[in-house]
Amino acid sequence: MNKWIEWKFKGEATSPYDSSDHEALNVNTYNHGSTLSQTLQYSMFEYDGENYYILQVHGGCDIRGGYTTPRVFSCAGKTEWGLTYDQDATVYCEDCGTQWYQYAGYWSSDDSGVELESCKIVKDETEEDFNNRRVIDENQDENQLELILGEGPKFVNTIHVYDGKASCPCCGKGVLS
Repeated sequence: MNKWIEWKFKGEATSPYDSSDHEALNVNTYNHGSTLSQTLQYSMFEYDGENYYILQVHGGCDIRGGYTTPRVFSCAGKTEWGLTYDQDATVYCEDCGTQWYQYAGYWSSDDSGVELESCKIVKDETEEDFNNRRVIDENQDENQLELILGEGPKFVNTIHVYDGKASCPCCGKGVLS
């Protein structure tokens, strides 16, 4: 891709972040954590005041090959790039408010102590199964004393999935968004 950029723009294309650098910025999402389900390889460059990227999608097999024919895209006058290598994500529970963040391919939570990767995933077959999942409710008599004493279950540690919904592994009640 860099050789094509050099040939096409005869050395006039520059890095988008440093106009003195005549190398395009190269990214392969395989080399970084990402929320993408497929590997992308792209170069970002600037020419004549316009930002562009040249993109290839990995089609399978060895990561060193198997990419589609490169395609060039304009950022259409926007000042920010349309692609980044650290595709971040956030999910939160609508009920208890716990949040998890994905950065560089790793999920973490600021306050829950629950690691999403270690949770059991249950694919419920019916909506009734999903609605009857285990929950932790501080107002329920059976859990209240255990929670107050710090001896009982504080986390469900199970994510129930049904019809595009996923339950919170902390409280079990909320649905992750």
